[in-house]
Amino acid sequence: TQPSNQWLLDGGFLKLKNMEIGYTFSNNLTKNFKIQDLRIYVSGHNLFLIYDHMKKWGYDPEAIRAWYYPQQRIFNLGIEISF
Repeated sequence: TQPSNQWLLDGGFLKLKNMEIGYTFSNNLTKNFKIQDLRIYVSGHNLFLIYDHMKKWGYDPEAIRAWYYPQQRIFNLGIEISF
């Protein structure tokens, strides 16, 4: 019999796991409010996943076994203030 590649799948994927965008305000803007440092930020975890090979069955390419719950997508918004 001939070898078959019927059950071979491309395992490639692209995933953005963590990202944070922040802005630190200059002291010129914060000194009137008696604030030393002021920073705002937005962060996210598991923002997107690009893969085609098993998507129709709901597989997560990083899961150990099939049909595990997918990883949660999480968004955070924060403010850091130092007086």
